[in-house]
Amino acid sequence: MTSRRIVFVASEFDPVVPGGAGSVVAGLMERLGLPQASVILLAPHLPPAELDNNSNLIWVDTPEPDGSLEWFVERSRLAATTLSDHVKAQGRPDLVEFQDFEALGWWALTHRSELGLDDVRIAIRIHGPVEAITDAVGSRPAPLDVVGAMERDALSMADMLLVPSQAMGDWAIRRYGLQLARVIEAPPPIPSVNPRLWQPSEDPTLVFYGRLAEAKGVHDLAAALVPVLDGHPDVHVMFIGADGWSLVDKRPMSESLSSLIPERHRHRVEMLGRLDREEAFDRLATAWAAVFPSRFESFCLACHEARRVGTPVIVPDLPAFERFGESTGALKYDGSVDSLTRTLSMVVENRALVEPLAEKPAPQVGDAIAPYLGSIPAVRHTNAQAAMATSAVNRLEDSMVGAGAGDGGLAQRLLRVLPRPIVRFAARVLPRGVKDRFRASALWWEEEARRVAVSRRQALLAMMAAATFPEEPSPRASIVIPCFNQGEWVERAVLSVFEQTEPSWEVVLVDDGSTDQVTITVLDELAEWPRVRLIRQENRGLPGARNAGMSVSAGEFLVPLDADDELAPEYLETLIAALDLEPKAGYAHCWGRYTDNMNAYWITRPFNRYQILLSNSVLGCATIRAEAWRSVEGYDESLIEGNEDWDLWLRLLERGWAEVEVRSPLFRYRMHGNSMSVGTLAGFEEARLGLRDRHPALYGRGLVEATKSTWYPWVTVLHLGERAVTKGQDLLDVEEAGIEAGLESIVEALATSHGKVVIEWDLLLDPPLSALRLIADALESSSAAGVAVADGIPVAWRRWLLHDPEAPLAEKVVVDLRVKPGEEPRLYTGIAPLSDWMVPADLPEPGLRVIRQRPEEEGPLPTWLGG
Repeated sequence: MTSRRIVFVASEFDPVVPGGAGSVVAGLMERLGLPQASVILLAPHLPPAELDNNSNLIWVDTPEPDGSLEWFVERSRLAATTLSDHVKAQGRPDLVEFQDFEALGWWALTHRSELGLDDVRIAIRIHGPVEAITDAVGSRPAPLDVVGAMERDALSMADMLLVPSQAMGDWAIRRYGLQLARVIEAPPPIPSVNPRLWQPSEDPTLVFYGRLAEAKGVHDLAAALVPVLDGHPDVHVMFIGADGWSLVDKRPMSESLSSLIPERHRHRVEMLGRLDREEAFDRLATAWAAVFPSRFESFCLACHEARRVGTPVIVPDLPAFERFGESTGALKYDGSVDSLTRTLSMVVENRALVEPLAEKPAPQVGDAIAPYLGSIPAVRHTNAQAAMATSAVNRLEDSMVGAGAGDGGLAQRLLRVLPRPIVRFAARVLPRGVKDRFRASALWWEEEARRVAVSRRQALLAMMAAATFPEEPSPRASIVIPCFNQGEWVERAVLSVFEQTEPSWEVVLVDDGSTDQVTITVLDELAEWPRVRLIRQENRGLPGARNAGMSVSAGEFLVPLDADDELAPEYLETLIAALDLEPKAGYAHCWGRYTDNMNAYWITRPFNRYQILLSNSVLGCATIRAEAWRSVEGYDESLIEGNEDWDLWLRLLERGWAEVEVRSPLFRYRMHGNSMSVGTLAGFEEARLGLRDRHPALYGRGLVEATKSTWYPWVTVLHLGERAVTKGQDLLDVEEAGIEAGLESIVEALATSHGKVVIEWDLLLDPPLSALRLIADALESSSAAGVAVADGIPVAWRRWLLHDPEAPLAEKVVVDLRVKPGEEPRLYTGIAPLSDWMVPADLPEPGLRVIRQRPEEEGPLPTWLGG
């Protein structure tokens, strides 16, 4: 049916593990066709015999449900690791689709990079999120409150959300704050139904069809039926469907329902349980109406089946039933019990009311497969992936209060399976015996940081007493530190300035309307220190606070330092020296060093004038020439949600200012909680659209294409002899570099060219006019693909591998091209080492983890740039 390969990850798959979501997955599998679709099914103790007839079913044996948060987390982890193994073994699928409930996709979306899923498109289909269902039920027992928060984050992190209808899409966007462009209408397949002749019974008969569940409104139906049964002794009621569990009553739903029906009427209410489909449809065909009193639905398959049988239906006015009305054989009520009672009474008193409805056509829902064949949203940018994952992990940490209290076994197991930030939090709420066991691994660094800060402060106070810091009327640098309720951190930021090896500086503290008395007191105390000025203002946000501080600064250079970050001692001396050597540079920037929740180096990619349009590679704590800052009138104060620094770099670029990079980790970025930086990156994709619209002088399509052709063409073609060897090729985003036979010529060509992909043209035998695009598309198909191979010989490489001898081995992709007999490739990993592309061997802490921003972004011109 489709050439796209789809992987479904679910906890239901009809009929192996029955359920509404399982019916949807089974129906989609049938329509997509094998072997294009496969299912990763998480179910405890699935009988192996069930697997014999379905080679595309990957069963994951999961623990038996025990009602714990750990159970949900562990299942999500198992789903993610199984998916990762499947992708490594079978190659990247075109789409992975998770169910929404039970937070099954949370781990895959929060660990994408380490699982190798960062370039795998991940979708979530709305069936019935726990949060929405428990809201409808009116009860959210632990740990479902935490699971609901995990589901909410998973929906936000997914590359696309599949919704059954436009009304449900609008609901999801409102409830979860989702991007419209990532919400795709994808109606589920409705199982085939053999139509029957509607033959209503002589006496009024009503039927409920579906799983007995509180969210399905069965309690409301029972309450509504009592007065109907009281007033109409000839009415008969059937409940058809599998039994469920009452979250409120803590017992089977059938028992809970029976208790609501008075003894005098129970002989007229049948609990038939789950019936064979054909038998259930035969029963439906005799009912005067089928009732679907749902409190929450995303898409009611049972209701659609009832209409295809021919039975009139009664439904509440919910988004899930937007396609139902009198024209499609349905009566609607307002969702209340009283309204349902009135509607049921009207039906049983007058069969003529529903007879015309039986003849109406069933609602049409569209092609369930069309969304898989059409255009679908791209994978989220890695910036957004990482930031959203960080936020999700931090939110889970915040929502775990009390999760481990009183349960040492649970707490210990959580410490083994959860990421470090959550472990750190969990260790604070564990029982004493468990806490003592894990204190050293979870909290040692917090105590160490506190002691170091005390020692630094004592040393500084001694230097102040010795008058070591005379006032500087004309400092070389002004360090501007905005602060809004960050009294816990701001003193350490100021301490890091006093520890600078550069002697000429001042500090300008900006109290941006702090309301926390501790912060206000700390700032007052810091204002008594030498070279420190404090200004106060009503809250204007970070860019406004920076501008306020910089406008009163006396320094030749300006440094925007956030109150919760720090500078390495050599920061000022090193970056000022770099600017002294580059008078046309408006700012100097460096690498970072993560602290607190993360202990690692952050190495940004080499600066590229084209790629700065696509994503920001410059840390916000740069050293800015005051003249340059004034030339663009400072930060844009309307950007209070973030990206004010990226916008500043773009405006400096527009004004002709250059930049200079210092290849050293001199900025210390404190990772804690859901900081503003994390939130900014999480909204990265929307933000860059806003920047595109703010800077038409940079983002006009013709201008971008010209910038790209100079700074970052998709392909560099190396060849011997005459130029224009690629004439006639259907890929135009190309630069050519003529080379001579010797290695020296190849190295020079690689050092002075810029293409993302480097192709050895002379290896190819009679290349077709599609050769360039074939190679480029193959290497673009996966972020892990680094080498394109034809006839077993490498013919093209990602540039990163050629410049960095330490680059990890990359995956190979095979292209259907021929190679000249006897030709040997000249390119290999590290052939043209360039320091900008390499991790230095002399970092201050050799054993520390290095997180490296990929030097490569999109190959083709991104579609979001527009026309």
